[in-house]
Amino acid sequence: MLNNLLFHLIYSILYLLSLLPFAVWYLISDVLFFLLYHVIGYRKKLAYENLKRSFPDKTEAEIKAIHKAFFHHLCELVAEFFKEMTMSKDTFSQRMKVLNPEVFAEIAQKDKGVLMLATHFGNFEWMTTMTDMASSVTCYGIYSPLKNPVAERLALKTRERWGGKLLAAKDAIRNSLAKLDEKCIIGFVCDQTPSRREQLYFTHFLHQTTAVHDRFAHLVLQKAADTYFVHVNKVKRGHYTVKYERIELQDFLPYSVENAQKLTDFYTEKVEKMICEQPEIWLWTHRRWKHSPKETDILSAKLSQISADGGR
Repeated sequence: MLNNLLFHLIYSILYLLSLLPFAVWYLISDVLFFLLYHVIGYRKKLAYENLKRSFPDKTEAEIKAIHKAFFHHLCELVAEFFKEMTMSKDTFSQRMKVLNPEVFAEIAQKDKGVLMLATHFGNFEWMTTMTDMASSVTCYGIYSPLKNPVAERLALKTRERWGGKLLAAKDAIRNSLAKLDEKCIIGFVCDQTPSRREQLYFTHFLHQTTAVHDRFAHLVLQKAADTYFVHVNKVKRGHYTVKYERIELQDFLPYSVENAQKLTDFYTEKVEKMICEQPEIWLWTHRRWKHSPKETDILSAKLSQISADGGR
């Protein structure tokens, strides 16, 4: 009962604040940047170390410029998340432009589900919302539930505003296997660190040996599901583009462990290319490189090749 009252109170306050114009919200984001970057120092060291290892060829000045630009972007994401609560469809369409909207007509004609592989890049919340709005079929997003019940309800209400549905990450693969037999879109954001389990898959990513999610690749190939890679670009503050690129699965079929690894590496290379083009809009405050390979883990053929070539 108390949580319910608290939810409605907080939601009402945030809803009213969301009605403030973008100019005010971006002023709030500037204040938040000053506090996080210059006063609190929120994960500054972690983000700096991640950048330094990922771009060994960049100068110290370049690393610091990206570092600062990233924190500006991070604070803008916070403002844009709350502003989303009251944004109209027209405003979304102006600020998150789909470069190839015809892809949704193509998906609607299919008799089974498709997968979309995205990243924590640009405004990934708006990207998900735009996909929900543009599609005529049910969209499912994979997410990790929040521990606080009030925060969880607030996040769900915003994320499901345009009809999209969420699947808990814990059971995402099992649920997706069944749902792909229906007409739907299932979105995976696969660029963060997998949980340490009995066996992990490691590949070469941003100049480092990196544990990566690979279960999505097994799902794609087991179901031979049509799959799209989601490209995001930040044009300027509060304005993005999104493009859906179909992945040609004939290069990876039939299903095998080796082909799933090839598809995982293909996705990772796509993510790396996008990050290198706009490094300041990826999520550098994540503890991306906390796992090291163990004897039971699987190493990508890329790592063996790089080692043989004398690279990092």
